[in-house]
Amino acid sequence: FNAWGRLNGLVRVPLAGAGEERSLRPPPLGHQDYKDGRVIGHLHFLERRRLLMLRVVESEGGVVDLYRKGDDEDLVTLQLSTNKVLFLRHDLFGYAYRPSGFSLVLQAWLLDEPFMPDPDEGGLVSLPLQLHGDRAHIMALTN
Repeated sequence: FNAWGRLNGLVRVPLAGAGEERSLRPPPLGHQDYKDGRVIGHLHFLERRRLLMLRVVESEGGVVDLYRKGDDEDLVTLQLSTNKVLFLRHDLFGYAYRPSGFSLVLQAWLLDEPFMPDPDEGGLVSLPLQLHGDRAHIMALTN
């Protein structure tokens, strides 16, 4: 893959309890989330993430379960401890992070290039010549 960019890092720490989990849970998706492009943006992220980077700053223990995508039976479990770094090809493998006790982990992804259609492939439609130039878009008209 071609590393096109990196997402801002995330800090992973355990939640203080059920109350904190409830207060941090986002509301259900609404119509505006689709209109604003949030849903499409997240789908693009899911398609473009390639390399996961986990840096264990502090850990009282825990594991990361790695599995090849499409094969949940072939599982590898890695022990986590302080000052460990894990690089994972996220397009090939999935993971489950299971800390025990307190942990502080930094997480980020390298992304593949964004999808850009090739205008020579024929699947891309171009505007007819009559629609080139200045156009008016009328949503409603009354008298």
